[in-house]
Amino acid sequence: MADGDTLLAYLVQKMLSRRAEDAATEALVYILNKSSESLAVVADLASVDFKDIDRAETQVTADDRSRPDAVCFDKDHNRRIIIESKFWEKLQEDQANSYFKQLPNLGLAALMFVAPDARINRLWPEITTQVSKVQQLGPASSGEGLRAADAVGKDHRLVLISWRRLLGSMTEKTKDQSIRADIQQLNGLTERMDMDAFFPIQESELGVDFARRVLGYNRLIDDAVDSRGAQEEWMSTQGLRATPQWYGYGRYFRFPNVTGDFWFGVNSDQWSKNGGTPLWVLVPGGVSVNTAEVANRLSVQMQGRWIPIALKTNVEYDDVLNDLVVKLKIVGRIAG
Repeated sequence: MADGDTLLAYLVQKMLSRRAEDAATEALVYILNKSSESLAVVADLASVDFKDIDRAETQVTADDRSRPDAVCFDKDHNRRIIIESKFWEKLQEDQANSYFKQLPNLGLAALMFVAPDARINRLWPEITTQVSKVQQLGPASSGEGLRAADAVGKDHRLVLISWRRLLGSMTEKTKDQSIRADIQQLNGLTERMDMDAFFPIQESELGVDFARRVLGYNRLIDDAVDSRGAQEEWMSTQGLRATPQWYGYGRYFRFPNVTGDFWFGVNSDQWSKNGGTPLWVLVPGGVSVNTAEVANRLSVQMQGRWIPIALKTNVEYDDVLNDLVVKLKIVGRIAG
């Protein structure tokens, strides 16, 4: 199963995309209450004695009316671990220091943020800046997908961990296959949220080279369909128009002796999920394509009805176009 390709990820994206953090938190707490191994992983990361944790709850309102995503309580109803789930929502003003103040004065306790890998480096300074308003922190320790610091003079700990690191550790420690399946469902959701994220724009992305590359892909598509396919008559575009989709520019066309309209163009959605190439062919419904032959002839893997068309690199335009034409002809022969 591909990362991000789970039932939970699909349902949340389709029906609860604006509440993805809530869905992830509910799933995490469900697993923690069901699996002592998973709860022990969280306790260890928080430097809290696992034996002190009695249960985990979601959406528990504090005295100051704030409401962390999840709280792990001890038997005396003290907040031993406060968990805040993050994907790409902005850290609210004074959110971290407000939660940190809710930790009990006595005993081991921790505030834990869980966020995407790509956000760890930017989010950690924001969190520590907020917490430092109410508590001095010692030197930070770091590892892959993990940042942590202990409070000075208290048995409190601040932790920021990536979803991938946390769920990976839970999977490693869990032997029960049903629970491992639950963790996989949650991992699929967190990976899907990473795929759909709007990352901070980099200055290099605004340069003319990026724009020229996009236009270059459009030119390749038009030349392959019009200048080669239609003119050489191994394609037909009669009655069909250039039809951009939300995921990119593309063209409809037909192969001789194959019923149905194919689409060829840039598919940024497939590209972002599967990598490899921006150019894809959509096989019309009702047309059968041998996926094993696609893999053998084109050295690519179909994704549903989508066939990726790999591009030659480090060669001149005509070489790229000629190679592209050969691959499109192969698609036509496989589909025919």
